[in-house]
Amino acid sequence: MIVLLDVNKQIISLYTRDGIVDIKFQDVGSLYNIVGGDDILYVTNAIKTNAQKVIDMVKSMGVKVKNNTSIPSYGKKTYIHVKGEEIIPIDDLLRFRGHYDAHPLTSELLQKIKESSLLQSLIKNNKLELITSAERKMLEEERVRKEDERTGSILVDREELEQKGEHGNAEVIDFTSEVSGSRSITGESGANTMSELAELMENIEGFEGL
Repeated sequence: MIVLLDVNKQIISLYTRDGIVDIKFQDVGSLYNIVGGDDILYVTNAIKTNAQKVIDMVKSMGVKVKNNTSIPSYGKKTYIHVKGEEIIPIDDLLRFRGHYDAHPLTSELLQKIKESSLLQSLIKNNKLELITSAERKMLEEERVRKEDERTGSILVDREELEQKGEHGNAEVIDFTSEVSGSRSITGESGANTMSELAELMENIEGFEGL
């Protein structure tokens, strides 16, 4: 069983197998009636995390997580990116460089979508995905995490080679200063852009209600 103390509300929350029991501070003596002589875990510290980290932790336990589980979307769609891992060139000025290259839905881009049957087809067939600012932030956090993991793996491999003396005259490349292939995304779409987006999406089959 786990105990949490809410000092502001002066309530003890006891998490048991049968559910949560709230006990007022002045009634704390009733704990004996519920717990008896059993040990209780008193939580005094917590780790700040997010949904993706919890998902990754569950995956690390060997649990097979469904790939088709979608992330709920809250807010307006203000970015567009590749849903998969492909690089999708549109024209000389527009290219989607993989999953993490999210483009703001500016008025210029919306106009290009209106005029491009290719872009409309890619959206309709879920090759390109419209996402919110919150989802774009999660993408960026995921990209940074993977870059950190990759860099850490390279550094460990390099240290092992140096310890074993097996690197010889091989050139060692410092990947810690490598510039990511994904663009840094800034900027938000204005109210006019959102109005244009809503009108555009109504005309693309399968995207009603965005």
